[in-house]
Amino acid sequence: MWARLRRAREYVEAAVEAPSTVTPRAASSLARDVVLVATDPETGKVWDDIAPMVSAALFVELVHEGRLAVTGEGRKVRVTVSDRAPLGDEVLDDVLLSVGTGVFGQRVRTLMSFTPTGREVIGQLVAAGSLVAERQRLLGALPVRRYRVTHAAGRDALVARVRGVLLDGSVPDERTALLVCVLDLAMPLKRVVGKAGAKEADRRAKQLRAGLGAEEQAVLSAVTAAMQSAS
Repeated sequence: MWARLRRAREYVEAAVEAPSTVTPRAASSLARDVVLVATDPETGKVWDDIAPMVSAALFVELVHEGRLAVTGEGRKVRVTVSDRAPLGDEVLDDVLLSVGTGVFGQRVRTLMSFTPTGREVIGQLVAAGSLVAERQRLLGALPVRRYRVTHAAGRDALVARVRGVLLDGSVPDERTALLVCVLDLAMPLKRVVGKAGAKEADRRAKQLRAGLGAEEQAVLSAVTAAMQSAS
């Protein structure tokens, strides 16, 4: 335990001492895109099971950006920092720091409990003006938090890209393929394509997942295993 804490302190000290020239990232993170697509524009409700999708999006993006290396299979998938350079996104960089310190171990299924589950990502979207938090009353009595999707969010374009890939045979770029695969972990794709296109969407999502890199596939498998063990 003390050795782990010592390594964590050394990692944090090195991160603090390193010259910081990182520019805030302008591009939307994969986790933000997941939350936007998973937010119903009519009701303002975010999909209930958003947590595993957000965790998967964060780890997959860090892997895709070359910040994390992956070893193992299924429940034993581990991640380690291969490049500690921050990306300029607060949530992604916090996850990178958490992995680097090793305080919470290296297994993805364990780290999922200590990474953002949606609230921080939703906070980013609210701060950016993509979502507007509103108080509503459920059945006229119980107060609930809902989120209005603004035009600036670009949700329609995201959904159009996903639908094009799943139903129209569009060739996806890497980020759209990852987005589809992460959404498919915990949200029925018929919410995006409609009931009539659900079967084709499921088939296409499996095809896209099989075409991902080995490390990205391993992360998704680890999240899937964690979800199955929790159910």
